[in-house]
Amino acid sequence: MTLRLALAIVAWAAAWPAAQGALLVAVDEGDRLRPVARFDGARWSGTCESPARRGNAIKGRSPLAVASGGLAVEPIRHVPMGGAEWRQLEPRIRQLFDDRARRENVTAAALRSVPLRIEAIVTPVRVAPSQPYFFVSSRTIPDSRTDVDMDADGEVDPKGELRVDVTGWLGRDDAGVTPLGTNSTLSWEQVDDRPAGAAARQSQLTPIAIVRAGASRAWLLQGRTGGARWYEMYQVGDAGVRLLVRTDTRGC
Repeated sequence: MTLRLALAIVAWAAAWPAAQGALLVAVDEGDRLRPVARFDGARWSGTCESPARRGNAIKGRSPLAVASGGLAVEPIRHVPMGGAEWRQLEPRIRQLFDDRARRENVTAAALRSVPLRIEAIVTPVRVAPSQPYFFVSSRTIPDSRTDVDMDADGEVDPKGELRVDVTGWLGRDDAGVTPLGTNSTLSWEQVDDRPAGAAARQSQLTPIAIVRAGASRAWLLQGRTGGARWYEMYQVGDAGVRLLVRTDTRGC
């Protein structure tokens, strides 16, 4: 690269915010607009600014990515369960789940005792030579202990369930399926505390869209724990997965 070209690139990056204005990303939750990130031409960062809302507020609708001019929102799709695409990815997801669970000291016997649930596989609608996929998988393992009193308080400890969640990204090309990055979480729920008729617990992270700024693409996901919500953006590529932005659950 020549010095003149390098200086031109630096000048372009410095002039981006002035030329393009603030490049902002938010999520329309129906009843409010939640600021997520801004892009300065080189990197993403958190912000309390929001682009203009498009359309009227619709309470209760699914989260919708909103971006200012200069950014593009690319849609995602769910891979049909049991189809050819799903079957190509499923063995790798199973392998990654067991590897992550063992690193969390979950025994092989416990893993074999319950089936793996692949809750979702999501990918961009846009087709690429190396197609990225986000997956959500889990196992819920019931308490197999006999009646015990671990804290010696004279009362039998309540039964519970251990849920193991593994989420992550895969890349698929002509050479096969490659893991790009995974994350695992363990959570314990006391069975006696579960409300009657309560639905099964769901994964915390849900993809919303992909936001593109030039050649830079970032996955936008919503996280949920109870009534709390937050948003995360990730850069995903052959070199791995990198967290770009995570919002506070309290908002701005």
